Parts: sequence; structure tokens; C-alpha cells
Amino acid sequence: MKKHTFRKLSAMLMTLCLIVLSVMLPVHAADTERTTGTIKVTVDPNFEGIPMYLIEIGSYENGEITISPEYQALGITIDSLNSNSGVIQAADAATAYARENNIQGTVGRIDMDGEILYKDVPLNKLYLIMQPIGQEIVTVQPIILTMPTVNADKQTIYDVPVKAKNVDKENEMYKGAVILNKVDEEKQRLEGADFTLWRKIYYTDPTKISDDLETGEDDTGTYYWKHIGETLTTDSNGQISVSGIPFADYRFIETAAPDGYILDDTPQEFTISKYGTIKVENDVYVKDTGSPVILTVENISMTDSSEPESSEPVESVPSTPEYSEESEYPGATSQTEITNSTAAPGISVTANEKPVWEITGQDITQFIIIGVIVAVSLVVIILLFVTSGKKKNKDEQ
Repeated sequence: MKKHTFRKLSAMLMTLCLIVLSVMLPVHAADTERTTGTIKVTVDPNFEGIPMYLIEIGSYENGEITISPEYQALGITIDSLNSNSGVIQAADAATAYARENNIQGTVGRIDMDGEILYKDVPLNKLYLIMQPIGQEIVTVQPIILTMPTVNADKQTIYDVPVKAKNVDKENEMYKGAVILNKVDEEKQRLEGADFTLWRKIYYTDPTKISDDLETGEDDTGTYYWKHIGETLTTDSNGQISVSGIPFADYRFIETAAPDGYILDDTPQEFTISKYGTIKVENDVYVKDTGSPVILTVENISMTDSSEPESSEPVESVPSTPEYSEESEYPGATSQTEITNSTAAPGISVTANEKPVWEITGQDITQFIIIGVIVAVSLVVIILLFVTSGKKKNKDEQ
């Protein structure tokens, strides 16, 4: 009888263990079964609206990196990714190759907080993050990283934070200039026309956009127009000039016409995509170096008999206003230095990473179920003991 009871108890305990294991295993297997992650890139907020591509350039499995053949041909090797300088050189070479061959990837846009979040990124890959083709000057340094990555504590990180470095935020080669010429039907220059300057900002989070802003959508994405600086007025030579403008899409809108002329508030859109500077020559603003944008806007007089206003060149010309990042981004002071960090070997990722495993609401529910199962099993075992005891007494009688 004792052997029979022992066998029954053993069978019950084994069953209980199997039940507990079947419930617990899915909790711990959740991480191992993960197939995607996220990459959060942080850059200078002044680059809001700039797109960045996420491009696969190799694989990363079991801690081993395999570089795609086309990128190996560029001289990118595993050894070259073992130092910061090597990663930077490899990223520059990969970016040049992708631009030349018009390779596109998953597009993300820098939001007003200076962040890009790539979701559902496939794991076990080596990635390049770069500015897309079509932008002549790179303002954000390209990045190479693995997915997932391992932090300094040897934890596997599936939600990877990366800080991107500005190529050279002080370099004037990343800025352009614009000259607006205001004329009448006879091409005579008009003084006293007021204009506002606006920048097109692409965004992904509509909750951060004020309701009073003008928004729209084009082939590039969803955007809004952001007012920059103060009202600009054409000088005695009918000109407005602005220097040091970051690469982006802009527009002038006329808010007040010269006396005797009809207001034309048609937006005058233009794109700053090339380096350019201007200078004063014979008291008139003209191109100096590079490729500044030059616009001509015409006003129509109110009556046919009105004599168009003509201005003689003046001895002094107002200084060209510099594009002000502080005026564009209220409350901004100096730009903060941002350091580059990737997940390639030899480079650590720094941020508030999530723990490898943490208890969630679902886990608590599972633990409750386990507790109930254990409690029921114990009751069954106790009942078996009681039943066996009674049976034994009866047999002895």
C-alpha cells in the first residue's frame, strides 16, 4: 500500500511540474522568439524635417558580422568596424555607394524633438543610416550599427538608442542664400514691399503640430509651414537678401505691396539645396560664390496711368540679415554637441536601455494561474493522504 501511494504521489508531483513548466516557458521564451526591434536616432533638433534612410548592408548572427559583397568591394571589413574612426570611414564609403547607385531604404524623418524612430526593424542585420540621395551636402554623419546590439553590461538590446553626430554644424558649406528682386511691369525696382519667410517642415507626429499652422502633403511626405524671423522689406533697390540658410524648402509671402501697387500674396516657393553666398556690387546684391537662389517677383500698378516707381542706386545698402536658428526655434540657445555612437564592435550604445526581462501585467496573470494550479494540486495530494489513511484503517479492522 505504501508503494502504491508513493507512486500515485510521484505521478501527481510530476504532472504538477509539467504544468508549471508549460506555463512558465512561454514567459521566458518571449525574448528568444523576438524577430524585430526598434532604432531610435537622436540628432540636432535644428535638422527637423530632414529624411534619413535605414539600409541593410550585411548580417549579424551569433555575434558574427557578415558584410554584403557589394560593400566588401568598398574595402569595408570586420576589422574596419573595430574602432570609431574605422566605422566613420566605412559609413562614409557605404553612403557614397548608396547615393551613386540610388539605393533606397526605410525612410524616417527627424521630428521637432530631433528624433527618428524606426519600428519593426528585422533582427540579425547590419544597417546603415544615412541621408538620402538628392541632398548635396550631408549634415548628419552616417551610422553603421548591428541589430540587435549588446551594451557594456553584455545585455542584448532590441530597442536600440543611437546618437548621431553633426558632420560640422558650424561649416558654412551646409548653408545657402537667397535674393528676392521686387519689380513692376516695366522691370523697375520697387521699394517698400513687405514679405514673410517660411520654411517647410516635414513631420510624422501630427499631435505635435499646432492647429493654427498651415499643413499639406506632397510626394515627400506630410509637412507644415513654419514662420522664420521677422517681416522683411525690400530696400531702395527693390531687394531682400538672406544668407546662411540651412538646406530646406522655403517660401516668401508678400504681406504689403508698395504704394500704388496691387498686393500679390502668391507664395514664392524656392529650395536651398546648394552652398551659396552673396555680395554687394554697385550697391546691389549679386551672387558671390556657389549657387544662391535668385527670385524676381512682379507687382502690377493700380491704374494704367500710374508711373512705376523707380529707384536710383543708393550709396549704402542695408546689411544682409543672417538666417537665425534662434528665431526659428524659440527658446533655443547654442547647439549642443552630440556624439556619435553605434552598435558595431568596439563602439558602445549609451541610453536608458530596458532590462532584458521584466514582469508585466501578463506575467502577473500567469503567476496567479500557477499559484492556483499549485494550490489545487496540494489539496488533491492532501485528499489522497486522507483517503489512503482511511482505507488503511479499514483494512486493518
